[in-house]
Amino acid sequence: MAEQPASMFNGPAGGDNDTLAGLSAKERRMAQRRCIAEDKEWNLALVEKLSELCLRVVVANFEKSPKLNGIPSKHRERVLSSISINLPLTIAAPLIPDESYWKRRAAAHFKNCDPSLSNNTLAVGNGVGGFGGGLMGVTPLVSLDKAALTMKTPKLGSPEYSVGSLEDIWMGFGNPPATETAIASAADAVDAMKPDSASGGGLDVPGLGFAVSSNSRRASTVGMGTPEKPTSKGSDKSSKYTPMPASTSGKWKSIFFEHHIQNLVESFCPKKIGLEQLQELQKELRLAAPFLTRLDLRQLKPTEPMEGEVVKATDPPPDHLDIGLVLGELVYLKYMKLYYGVRDCGMNFSWKLFGMTLTDCGFLATALKCTMNLETLVIQASNIDNDRARLISSALLENKTVQKLDLSHNKIGCAGARGVAKVLASSNCLLTHLDISNNHIKQGGAHSLGKALQVNSSLIHLNLRMNRLGDDGGADFCACLTKVVSLSTAIKPPATGMDGNLSKGAAHHVASVLCSLDMASNGLGMDTVQALCVLLKKGGRNLRYLDFSCNKLGEVNPKTNMNGPGFKMNGAGRTQPAGKNDNEVAGKLLFEAVSQNKYITHFDLRVTDLSMEHLIAIKGIIAENSQQ
Repeated sequence: MAEQPASMFNGPAGGDNDTLAGLSAKERRMAQRRCIAEDKEWNLALVEKLSELCLRVVVANFEKSPKLNGIPSKHRERVLSSISINLPLTIAAPLIPDESYWKRRAAAHFKNCDPSLSNNTLAVGNGVGGFGGGLMGVTPLVSLDKAALTMKTPKLGSPEYSVGSLEDIWMGFGNPPATETAIASAADAVDAMKPDSASGGGLDVPGLGFAVSSNSRRASTVGMGTPEKPTSKGSDKSSKYTPMPASTSGKWKSIFFEHHIQNLVESFCPKKIGLEQLQELQKELRLAAPFLTRLDLRQLKPTEPMEGEVVKATDPPPDHLDIGLVLGELVYLKYMKLYYGVRDCGMNFSWKLFGMTLTDCGFLATALKCTMNLETLVIQASNIDNDRARLISSALLENKTVQKLDLSHNKIGCAGARGVAKVLASSNCLLTHLDISNNHIKQGGAHSLGKALQVNSSLIHLNLRMNRLGDDGGADFCACLTKVVSLSTAIKPPATGMDGNLSKGAAHHVASVLCSLDMASNGLGMDTVQALCVLLKKGGRNLRYLDFSCNKLGEVNPKTNMNGPGFKMNGAGRTQPAGKNDNEVAGKLLFEAVSQNKYITHFDLRVTDLSMEHLIAIKGIIAENSQQ
């Protein structure tokens, strides 16, 4: 290597006047004086910093040596933005708490990831049921960008996806990026950073401890420590959990695990023999438990028949996954929505694929007795009849956490309603929201529920719309509610104050805290209007929202005794108002009752055949109450 005169070279080093034009004298001298190597392939670019090379090595070997504690804070974000989003969850879940990484991973594997949707609570009385939109949800995204176009379906047992043995799962996981050739020789520089094989760097998940029986609590362990948590009532086993509860994990991390577990459980198909798949599922549930508070299961696949087994049309419907496995592992779960059915069954449609069996209900009832954090339970459109409703109710009598219950769009009758009423009448009832709309409840069930509300001091929202109460049932329910709606002194009844028929303990009334009552589409008539007017005149402070829409409130019940002034018998033997139609009388009665109530702020009377004059007058009174 030797210093050459500038005239021997072309370009800036050769002193081209056009190229050097505009440069200062110092810059001109620096451009003309260069030490040129004899090697013509010599690169004049600056040498990369050692920190840059180290970061590239750390990123390329992060899966082999997962460690973030030793990385300076100024380089941490760059490492997290460069590492693969396909890291095994056994490494990423306990090690990476940063939201930026989980946002990138969730956006790549799922679409419509909205943090605002992950905090939704149960909306009671909104008329949205289990059909249509209630069963829709987030679906996996096959590809997003150029990197995702090369992704392949994970193979069974592949290291990239530890639960590859489950069927019909597509999470967008692909092969890890290849190590760059330029830094392959530097991989040995990070060997000293590898954790000990015995301890696994605190990232290995301990043994499953799996038991076939699902009637007891499962022991949950996730590698980062094992502090004990008090066990629930009726459980004699102590469970171990990670010290990081789900409430402290980030939104994006919770969203990722919510969709991840949702896909796993929805695609899981139970088998009558073999426990390998079940153990893999339980392992994933245990890993996601510290970060999961909400789970929406849009389908549950039935148990597969054994190989060679002939399925007959007369065979009972197959059972589904034991939901106790899910609730037993996801100990921080607060919201759960279940649908016992399948989606996109195509030509394999059969009614046996839909509905909760008695065995499924037994699994759920057993799990409900020992939940520790579950607050909201939604089971819609799952063919829950009286027997299943009573099983669930018996479990709720021992439950200490559930506050919101949605059993809408099922087949619950009067017997099932009596079971739910027994839960409301219990001394330790915590239910604040109850939605049993679109069921088969008649007058007997309405009477039981009304009697239960006389001793209940927790229920705030009650949805009874689209049932079969009838005029007698609606009047009976309103009459029962009238006795407690204006009480101010609460007297708690004893735990054994009522039997199954709710005939005892009627004198132990407590002040009603009911704020919202929905009785739309129940075939209500004039009897209900009269009982409702008495209820409104009582002037309870708490009852503010009423929905009696889609009822023919002016229709007179043939059994109604209306022989007083203003009514007469028509030729068919039916009582009717003297000189006025029934709708005008009902509208007048409601107007007089509402005018004496200053607390009602919402009263839905659409499609009730009442006169427009009375509807406008009632609406004006409600508007005045709302402004107070």
